[in-house]
Amino acid sequence: MAAANGGAPTGGGGATATPVPPQPPRDLPADALAVRAVLRSMGAEEAEPRVLAMLLDFVYTYSADVLQDAEAYAASAGRPPGSVQLGELALALAARGGGAFAAPPPQEALQRIADEVNAIDLPEFPLRHGLRLPPNDDCLVMPNWELGLAAGSGAQRQQGQQQQQQQGQQRGAAPMDTS
Repeated sequence: MAAANGGAPTGGGGATATPVPPQPPRDLPADALAVRAVLRSMGAEEAEPRVLAMLLDFVYTYSADVLQDAEAYAASAGRPPGSVQLGELALALAARGGGAFAAPPPQEALQRIADEVNAIDLPEFPLRHGLRLPPNDDCLVMPNWELGLAAGSGAQRQQGQQQQQQQGQQRGAAPMDTS
């Protein structure tokens, strides 16, 4: 019986399945084929279709933004809309690219930094029961007296009570008990 593995027989006899040859691209647009070729050149032989869609969206958005910037530069130079020259395009690319696509540091440098950090011993844990929290200075469980003032519940409320008492005394009424 042929299986979904390319028609290789399955079942007994210890026969092994042959790998399925890669399928030719299914009606992919030229831009998707170009993105797929870039991925393969970088060592990614397989990718989900969503990855291609996301990368295509990024390419379209980035190129549209660069072209809009180049048109703005051309308009500021007095050219009519749609007449972008190579200089404006190069300026737009330089303005957009300012370090956005920086290469990652070399693997050796990252390994050296990781070795330095990992050489420091972790602090010893105290042998006690219960919840282990960092020192009190590093916790966010200390009282915060500014919270009530910022919300207007402390000094503003007291000030409002004093004003009510003064208004009551001016009218000749007895002071109100606000406790």
